Amino acid sequence: MFGSGIRDFDIHREVLSELDWSQDVHSTEVGVQVHSGIVTLSGVVSSPIKKTFAIDAAHRVEGVRAVVDAMVVHVPAFDGVADVDVAREAAVALDGVGRESVDHIRVTVNRGCVTLSGQVRNRRARLEAERFLRNVKDITDVVNEISVVGADVDTQAIHTSIEHSFQSMAEHAARRISIEIDGNRLVLKGTVNTWSEREEAERAASGSGSLDVDNQIQVYPHIALESHHEQQEFVYIAG
Repeated sequence: MFGSGIRDFDIHREVLSELDWSQDVHSTEVGVQVHSGIVTLSGVVSSPIKKTFAIDAAHRVEGVRAVVDAMVVHVPAFDGVADVDVAREAAVALDGVGRESVDHIRVTVNRGCVTLSGQVRNRRARLEAERFLRNVKDITDVVNEISVVGADVDTQAIHTSIEHSFQSMAEHAARRISIEIDGNRLVLKGTVNTWSEREEAERAASGSGSLDVDNQIQVYPHIALESHHEQQEFVYIAG
């Protein structure tokens, strides 16, 4: 038992259910262990995108405090695929990102793992490059080291976007989030009540399409409760 009051047994069951419901990766492919709300995912999956789907599925479950990725990607056909062929497939896939961005992206391939480096002018191009490659069947993994440069960011506009993205308790949740610019990173700090609020804040910040988002927001269930009668804010830290 831990702060959120949700048992590990229930979380384990819900993570397995979420994996099956997603239809992107099956629960039989991924081992799930839960201890004090910390979920460890293990096993062998056939593509990097399946790892991403499994991790996202676990984070969607209420009560999950963190996810440990112990999964291994193994592409069955990789033994017969040369890195030069993987590099060719990666180059073709990146054509969808746009010529201006591709000209500033470097691609390195080692045992089917593609490392992206270089510089682009907005976060959207950085994310698109990785997304296109994760759909290439012969790529075993993608390491995204692309940096974003030359971006102008309106932090107040992002804060407003975060507030509008929350479906409930928007004013209180947004008030507990701060936005900082650190070089090429947009850093989110503060506390929210749920993982979904944390993800909503990151999604809203990412909408600026300019900087990498470093989401350092912490999740504390029931951190803020409002009395509808007295309109006062109470703070409770779950122990």
